[in-house]
Amino acid sequence: MRETTLILADDDDDVVLSSPKLMRQIQQALTDRGFNPGPIDGRGGARTKAALNNFQDQHDIPPGKLTKKTLRLLGINF
Repeated sequence: MRETTLILADDDDDVVLSSPKLMRQIQQALTDRGFNPGPIDGRGGARTKAALNNFQDQHDIPPGKLTKKTLRLLGINF
């Protein structure tokens, strides 16, 4: 019998480029989790950034970058 080893890439810290569609998904996910990103308009304005930073702080993610880990914890497929 042959053994198979599965190697998973650790890409949680990879930064994801945003689009208006993705930003709307992020804003909705933040709203659903009790954060206030302001209007769900697909723009990454000051309130969206503050809400995202607060979410990241609560999940021990360094704030300020849109990472794959952040999107996964928000339940967003990318």
